[in-house]
Amino acid sequence: MLTILNTNYKRVGALELFGIALALATLNACSSIVEQSANSPVTQPISAAPIFEMDFENYSNEYQDYRLDMVAKDFASIDKRASGEIRGFDSETKTWTARNQVGLGHLKAEFAANIASGKETGFLFDKAFPDMESASMEYRLKFSPDFVWALGGKLPGLGGAAQGANIPVGCTQDQNNIKNGFSTRLMWRRDGRLVVYTYFPDRQNRCGEDYTFFKAEAGKWYKITQTIALNTPGQRDGQIWMFVDDALVYYKDDAFFREAGKDKVKVNTGIFHTYRGGGRDDPRFHSPRKEHIYFDDFKIWAGKHPNLSYE
Repeated sequence: MLTILNTNYKRVGALELFGIALALATLNACSSIVEQSANSPVTQPISAAPIFEMDFENYSNEYQDYRLDMVAKDFASIDKRASGEIRGFDSETKTWTARNQVGLGHLKAEFAANIASGKETGFLFDKAFPDMESASMEYRLKFSPDFVWALGGKLPGLGGAAQGANIPVGCTQDQNNIKNGFSTRLMWRRDGRLVVYTYFPDRQNRCGEDYTFFKAEAGKWYKITQTIALNTPGQRDGQIWMFVDDALVYYKDDAFFREAGKDKVKVNTGIFHTYRGGGRDDPRFHSPRKEHIYFDDFKIWAGKHPNLSYE
């Protein structure tokens, strides 16, 4: 926007305004060229366009079952590098317990009463994208009113691995996966506490490790954004940023995504997992009633989100 202050209150003609604007634009362009030349190599600007987005606006009618062929069409390149199996969406050969649905412009994940695990509640699938050193993932979610948090459950996040390795999740002890991949899914915990649930090659726990970033309320929509930047292999300089409703709420600058010599480990997967648990029959993860989590506006960017402040 061009703002002109005229202390003499002189009327400025349209042609003169055009000339001033053109001169300023030319000066700015020349300044940019000089600045880039003095600070080579030139850093290309980050594109505002995500490499993937799904807003479910093509499902504006009442809820319907979200079938596997629909998911494959909407998300493309769906995979099972983390999940080991695509779950929660019926096909001609398989029917699942959870009745995950789309409608009213969003996705509704179902969590049955008195049970947990990714085979009976929610859904699991992965979306592959090209190898990157940094990426961002964003989505909106809402827990159904009076949601019973119990001990917790999984939510989507980023992950990656070298070619030929799966992404470590689920308390895996597969050393090929542990040494050649990582995951930064999210989880909800007791009282609505949201955490980054990491599987890193140096973890001390058999399962993942929690990093709390927010406390959510049931019945309210939130926009969640995760950005990760991989570490220099072998060094503790990886980064994780978490945003809620565009506000930076958590930053970690010593994340250890990959060991020395593991430069082929890249971020290359959106891990679309949500389920209760935990173990299937572990009552600590159960709710006494059927519940839902609503999702919308999934997006993935190469590098940082173009419209957020990382300071």
